[in-house]
Amino acid sequence: MTKADLVRRIFEARAAYSELGNTVVDEPRACFVRNPDTPNVHDSNLVSRARASTDADIDGVLARADELYDGLRHRKVMVDPATPPAFEARLVLEGYEPHPHGELVLEADLGRRRRPRTSGWSSRRTTGDR
Repeated sequence: MTKADLVRRIFEARAAYSELGNTVVDEPRACFVRNPDTPNVHDSNLVSRARASTDADIDGVLARADELYDGLRHRKVMVDPATPPAFEARLVLEGYEPHPHGELVLEADLGRRRRPRTSGWSSRRTTGDR
């Protein structure tokens, strides 16, 4: 697998993870993930897979985001290697701030996993009453 393929797969997995348990509005120029039950969770209310490259298409994606995320205090757009440079530039011009994150990647097979040793370990369960 090439480095470019690996990076593409990482971003695909990250976008798919954000979709879990949320409503996904998949449109030709972007994917909108939303969850009205968790309005302050940025990873549950975001734009991913942005593919708009013309001014008109970018305007359309940003307008759709305003429509779908009306009432939220944030707008989050996940960019990836396939996001057109014009879209990224527009985000900068609109005042969006970058919030980079890292992903840990295991490229090799884990092989056979051993069962963890449990001797000497204990757990403490609390009920919240002190």
